[in-house]
Amino acid sequence: MHPKLEPIEVTLARRWTDFRRRRLAWAGGVGYSLVFLLLLGVALNLINIAVPGYFGKDDISRHLVRVAGHSLGDAVGAVGWFDFSKVHYRPLTFKIWYALSFFFFEKPVLYHLCSTLQSVLNGLLIYYLVMRISGQKRAALWSFLAFNVFPSSAFVVGWGLATTADKLYLTFALIAAHILLSDRNAALRQPGVDWWKLSRPEILRQAGIALCLVLGLMSKEAMIPFPAFIAGLCLLVKPWRGWIWSLLVSSAIVGIYLAIRLQNMLFDNPYISPPTLVNVFPHMLHYWLWPGVWNNYELYDVIAASSQFQLWLAGLLALLPVGLLLARRKWRWALAYSGYYYVFISPVLIHCCTYANYAYGAAFAVAVMFAYVFRMGERAWVRAVACAVFAVLAAHSAHIQWSNYRNGVMQRAAHTSLASIVRVHDRRSGDDQAKFAIVAQNNWTWHVLFNGFMPNKYKPMRDVDGLNLVGRVTVHHHWPGAFGVEGIPEGAVRLRMTPKGYLVEE
Repeated sequence: MHPKLEPIEVTLARRWTDFRRRRLAWAGGVGYSLVFLLLLGVALNLINIAVPGYFGKDDISRHLVRVAGHSLGDAVGAVGWFDFSKVHYRPLTFKIWYALSFFFFEKPVLYHLCSTLQSVLNGLLIYYLVMRISGQKRAALWSFLAFNVFPSSAFVVGWGLATTADKLYLTFALIAAHILLSDRNAALRQPGVDWWKLSRPEILRQAGIALCLVLGLMSKEAMIPFPAFIAGLCLLVKPWRGWIWSLLVSSAIVGIYLAIRLQNMLFDNPYISPPTLVNVFPHMLHYWLWPGVWNNYELYDVIAASSQFQLWLAGLLALLPVGLLLARRKWRWALAYSGYYYVFISPVLIHCCTYANYAYGAAFAVAVMFAYVFRMGERAWVRAVACAVFAVLAAHSAHIQWSNYRNGVMQRAAHTSLASIVRVHDRRSGDDQAKFAIVAQNNWTWHVLFNGFMPNKYKPMRDVDGLNLVGRVTVHHHWPGAFGVEGIPEGAVRLRMTPKGYLVEE
């Protein structure tokens, strides 16, 4: 027994030890510390964090809170919780996005660190899910590593807070997975109960899963296949009464959501062509091959821009997990892996385009597969092959991060040189309303300019180094096979970008 008046440092040490014991018991075994995992996740994204002021076009177009003189409350409050008429119903995402943008947009390192931590949180949820299931910290660590080096994770982190939606919906799906695991563990301790009889703790767990689904739908439309996420568990474990209730309740919630949103989301969407089933198989192939094509950045051109050797190698690497499971006669597991790879990608397969951020949900299936391979007792040659696959994924992640960094350097150079050109021109001409047309000479410079200044159909960047340039800057294509230079305002000063990102007058 402890004395009643023990020293304070003894009391703190004892309570800290008790807390760690409870945390590790919840995790399913002695695992790595939370601080270590956070630092590891940050280290795996250091290049993305170090990007000097690179923001995607969505971040720039949404960043109105300071430059327009709005307060944080004005910006966050402008997003309605019950406005279902928009193409994108993402009120939770937009509120978080506006708040983080308000505080960190002008602090690039902190801005990208926020984006990184959002994604690392999902890696932690996967880590602790594997720990709770297996109790093996090595398997859990490999799942954490695989999730963070998966190419779409690197893309989503580097794209900035604009991809808050992608990170947020997966967070709620993984929290729901933890609740489902707790519910199943509780059900195993009480066998023989009728499926429709739920105790108070079980009702609370079902309410938690339903809340995760609602919050996920408020984050991004990719949460729509959540009932399929739950249904797929029947391939891995025997269904229990909580599973049945979760499937029924989640299906009802998604049904109501689709009844309200389907018309606006699909058929009234001005950003995409009408959805068609013809796109499904080609798009599935794009998403399946992309992780293994280490030098592809945005995914949409993965087949057109890659050599036959790259595509065959990527296909082989992608089929290795399925082949391993089939060789062991685990056909249900192979089906589950393929299904969970596509479950959160499925809503966009009927669209006109493919994008790397849509593959973010596939990282969950890949991470769990690495945990399966690196569990105790696995053959050495299987782990060696898995390490080769991991190396390809890591190389692809590094390529994406380096591309983001290069884009950021060029974007910063473009902003600095544009501000200098505008100031000199305005002072010499005495006209502070002169137009400037930036002409992209190739696809790479167009990519940088598109994200940094916005093309004609969007409002261009409002503020560049203290200059209000609304309506004064336009961006245009000009290389073989592109769209030409139509739309250049009459009398505009034509600028072009050098290979290092600086803008100069033509």
